[in-house]
Amino acid sequence: RRFSDAKRSHYGIDVDLEYFVNDNYSVFANGSWLSQTEWAIGDDDLPFTSYLNAPKTKARAGVRFSNDLYNWSVSYQHDEAFYANVGQFAGNVQEKNLIDANIGINLTEKLRFDVTASNLFDQKYRAFANMPIIGRRVIGKITFDL
Repeated sequence: RRFSDAKRSHYGIDVDLEYFVNDNYSVFANGSWLSQTEWAIGDDDLPFTSYLNAPKTKARAGVRFSNDLYNWSVSYQHDEAFYANVGQFAGNVQEKNLIDANIGINLTEKLRFDVTASNLFDQKYRAFANMPIIGRRVIGKITFDL
């Protein structure tokens, strides 16, 4: 699309905080906020409707643990509902509230094993309207350092 001389104006803020409770534990939180994600014809001199295809607010918070042998983390993610217009994937995108978890262990000095579960409680959602449904995803990873 051509915007001609139109300038889509909006602003936002991202905040990320982490507090180290001690040598092993930390708690964290981050969030994003946008002033606008949808524009009607004429807004900011646009000749057509326009969408940022993102929620106005997003947030994540959690706790991490780490020592020389293993680590784990648990976090909560919230994404506000929004309207998206991405070709055939146009429509309302539902709010998301997900729990993610990770656990890892050092098997030797050079070998590590991790398991990560995204959407641990299997809340069904779509990234955009009409896209495939996403559920729980579990990934195992082995890392070998040379």
